Amino acid sequence: MEVLRYNMPGAVTFNGFRGASVTEPVPFLITNLNTASMLVAGTNVLAVQAFNASLGSSDLDIDVSLEAFHDDVPPDRCVPASDAGS
Repeated sequence: MEVLRYNMPGAVTFNGFRGASVTEPVPFLITNLNTASMLVAGTNVLAVQAFNASLGSSDLDIDVSLEAFHDDVPPDRCVPASDAGS
């Protein structure tokens, strides 16, 4: 399942090159995922692929991280104001 693509139009091959140059500063992308629909029981694999402008280009930089949050505490019960007096 492809989650996010940036500056890589069209079909993607393992040896492809990125799209047109982006203007400086290059945007820093943060993506929040709805993992409930993306994860399966058992082992899940996260793969990240980066593409450079050409074989001789030396300006490729990639910084990837994955954070997961698990909350064991159920939420407090919220009572709508209209039901508070009953």
